Amino acid sequence: MVTIRNFNSFVKGAEVLNILMSCMSFTWTNLREIAAWARLDHFLFSLEILNWFPKMVQRGFSRSVSNHNPIGIGEPKTDRGLNSFHFFNWWTENKELTTEAIRGWKGYLVRGSKSQIHKAKMKASKMSIKKWLELNKKQNLSLEQLGDYVATLDKKVESKCWPECHKNT
Repeated sequence: MVTIRNFNSFVKGAEVLNILMSCMSFTWTNLREIAAWARLDHFLFSLEILNWFPKMVQRGFSRSVSNHNPIGIGEPKTDRGLNSFHFFNWWTENKELTTEAIRGWKGYLVRGSKSQIHKAKMKASKMSIKKWLELNKKQNLSLEQLGDYVATLDKKVESKCWPECHKNT
């Protein structure tokens, strides 16, 4: 039977580190009136990896409607110019948006190599999606507002109950 003591012994013997997580202190909540918060999820880093990436951080993200906060690893955010293109699964469920993306793909005629054609059609499809999203902003704002609201509530609860709520982290 594996116990926490066995696991901690393994971690120590493997010479790995659990670095601090930025943006939040917990990764799980029980979503109940009497709240329980814990940090269940961790990344363990070898010293060699940290030598290669000395600025490595773990970052917690808003949990949306789940009881788990996703975490990611990477170097601190730097300004790299324009934001990348974002894709949300719910877009595929909207027939109007799917139709608009296909219209952008099929409606753009270009000559060149296969890779040039593909790149141009992807850009045209992206522009069609962006235009559709701007015209239908009301739906998108409600999803963004919901995520922001949940993140705000998490921050309030965490700041009021720390360290009492984190005894098990």
